Amino acid sequence: MQLKNVIKREEILKIEHYLKKIYDICSKETCFPKVANQWNENNKFWGHCAIISLLLQDKYGGEIYKAENMIENITHYYNIINGKKIDATSSQYKQPIIFINDQKVNREKILENENTKTRYEKVKTQLYISIKTKRQNIVLSFVL
Repeated sequence: MQLKNVIKREEILKIEHYLKKIYDICSKETCFPKVANQWNENNKFWGHCAIISLLLQDKYGGEIYKAENMIENITHYYNIINGKKIDATSSQYKQPIIFINDQKVNREKILENENTKTRYEKVKTQLYISIKTKRQNIVLSFVL
């Protein structure tokens, strides 16, 4: 996650904390099917850029951008939040990749793909359950 020097430190910490929760949920099952055979536990963001961009937009607003890699013929998604580029899943690539044809894309267009929509809803639901469970555990610890 390359977030340094793009937004305030407090915001970075909040986003990194949120992304850590998402990272823990990402799986081969929620990975983009075309690249799922390359997914592994050491690179859990692999094939998740579209749904993570959607989740970041849910929580922090901003815009989603799509770019292309002409060499590997893949599409990549990232966010612009408060005017700053946040490429939350850039760590999925072993080496820096140069993307071209960056263009703003609306979430409805991304969610037209039924597979992406299903994967997004699955991770979003698991994230909600994870956060809700943690909050309940915190409340219980105060009660005890």
